[in-house]
Amino acid sequence: MEHSLPVLQPTKLKTDDALKTFRSHDADVAVVVAYGRILPEGFLGAYPRCAINVHFSLLPKYRGAAPVNWAIANGEAETGITTMQMDVGLDTGDILLQKATEIGDEETAVDLMTRLSQLGAELLSETLTKLNELKPQPQDHSRATLAPIMKREDGLIDWRTSAAEIASRVRGFQPFPTAFTSYGDAKVTIWRATVEDITVDCAPGQIIDAKGDNLIVACDAGTSLRIFEIQHEGKRRMATRDFLNGCSIKVGDRFGTLT
Repeated sequence: MEHSLPVLQPTKLKTDDALKTFRSHDADVAVVVAYGRILPEGFLGAYPRCAINVHFSLLPKYRGAAPVNWAIANGEAETGITTMQMDVGLDTGDILLQKATEIGDEETAVDLMTRLSQLGAELLSETLTKLNELKPQPQDHSRATLAPIMKREDGLIDWRTSAAEIASRVRGFQPFPTAFTSYGDAKVTIWRATVEDITVDCAPGQIIDAKGDNLIVACDAGTSLRIFEIQHEGKRRMATRDFLNGCSIKVGDRFGTLT
């Protein structure tokens, strides 16, 4: 809008008027990025060359609405960008180009999404430039995994899982639904944490250190999680030291489940 470009925002896509409007541009190619609906077949057939989707995973892995979040939450070391020819399925079209990238050890979903946006723009430009010479490759559907839209309950921390799994979810579930637990009757959100290199013999969720900059919680199989940034319900995000200064939490207490 700032550049006086036409912006169409139809409330419904499955109408003759909407299809007529899109066809009126007489475009060779459509480009779809981060659009939350599956386009009707009539739209996909409105472009002589194809409709191209820029998807933030290495398809066929992580088809769906939240590929960046789930890749991090599941502990993947690598992800990437895929450009593909759209069909009527959910991210099932033939692959045009792909570019892989490593996921940083401390990279959150917000960080990775920002970086992939730039890589995606570059790969889209390359795809359009080479469109005449590219040979679309069918996906191996037997290797497909899903990245469904995230729900609030996905963020509830299960302390009976390993510290590595929890740390990955803390990074992956940002900005929504976040990784959260409870202390007493209050919700507590964990924003930054890592695996602590010690072995413990405590109940999952039990606090084993809570002093100064140290807030360490027992997890499954003797693993433990060190928390660096945390937020008590109704308060701002804060470093561990500030959180402990304003909270009566102590060794032996437990983080629990919030229902």
